[in-house]
Amino acid sequence: MDFKIKLAIFLLSLSTISCHSQCCKGKDGKDGRDGRDGRDGKDGESCSVSEVQQVVEKNWKECAWNRIEDGRDYGLIKSCAFNKKSNSSYLRVAVAGDMRLHNCNNCCKRWFVTFDDKECSPIPIDGIVYLMIGKGTQNTHRPRVIRGHCKIPKRGAVNVSINVGDCPDTGPGDAYTGTQSSFRIFIEEVNAPQP
Repeated sequence: MDFKIKLAIFLLSLSTISCHSQCCKGKDGKDGRDGRDGRDGKDGESCSVSEVQQVVEKNWKECAWNRIEDGRDYGLIKSCAFNKKSNSSYLRVAVAGDMRLHNCNNCCKRWFVTFDDKECSPIPIDGIVYLMIGKGTQNTHRPRVIRGHCKIPKRGAVNVSINVGDCPDTGPGDAYTGTQSSFRIFIEEVNAPQP
């Protein structure tokens, strides 16, 4: 097969459309000999719309702050506005920074991600810090990472936020976020997962 034809086939394979199965690809023909044309390949099967998936181009953003020193125990800590390109894609989110709980016994705080003020459903993207015995003794600051994926069935602006609140069935505590360090929200648009 001529180099230019091979290059054209390779470049077509890099296009933004991919197939879930082999239905879209026919079988290659045989190379020709001594300057003659090769034999034709076999036609591929036709694809239904459900078998073709639009591959999302790389689309990501990171919002970062230094020393946010946020002492709130409830509510919104930080937000990051993201422009989503496809209404069938997912968002991969990672939140990284210092999150601590202080001066309480049998207490728990929960940091959780929201998308346009709603948690991911059915499984939230969250993390907790729990202290069994900490009254008057524990003030440990540790870097933590909360991450996950969520299907957001829309395109356009999505407000991704990190929030703090109480855990169910435990006492409240004194939360603190972003002590003397950087704090980040990383967002990336990705394709749907495998079935």
